[in-house]
Amino acid sequence: MRVIFLDFDGVINDCHDRSVIVKAEFVAELKKVIVQTGAKIVVTSAHRDDVRFVTTLKHGGIQIYDYLPQLVVDKEEDKRELEIIYYLGQHSEIENFVIIEDDFVMNQLYDHQVFIEYSNGFTSEYVEPAIRILNGHLGFYPENYDRNETFEERMYRLFPSLFPEEEISKVLKKLV
Repeated sequence: MRVIFLDFDGVINDCHDRSVIVKAEFVAELKKVIVQTGAKIVVTSAHRDDVRFVTTLKHGGIQIYDYLPQLVVDKEEDKRELEIIYYLGQHSEIENFVIIEDDFVMNQLYDHQVFIEYSNGFTSEYVEPAIRILNGHLGFYPENYDRNETFEERMYRLFPSLFPEEEISKVLKKLV
């Protein structure tokens, strides 16, 4: 069995328009991956209990197979990865999987993640990499990708106009 571990925010919705719960074009792109691979959706989102997401996906022709269990962990930044590792340990039938996530880069599961830029959502550029990973060809990131980029650095890179001049100087000093 193939599984897509799916986050919601920043993946199937648009950070620029919060009035839209799920963007139809992102769901259509995700459906291409499902149709071509037969993968099942396991929801990883913190909003996994929000029926609006699930209902909208269902109307777009995407069924939810399962939900990731919520674990209590010491370090919040490790939570999603540990939940996925736990889930994989409970489901030996999973042969290949991809993690579609906009929030952080996984450490142990790095080669299984397609990192979605929060400002983009799941657009057509991510379809082929997701299919490739589900077919066992791991790796998404270019060689020069900075795995240690902080959240603040990423926000500056994606939304530089939102930062006051003094913040830009601090970020640039850290990067040099």
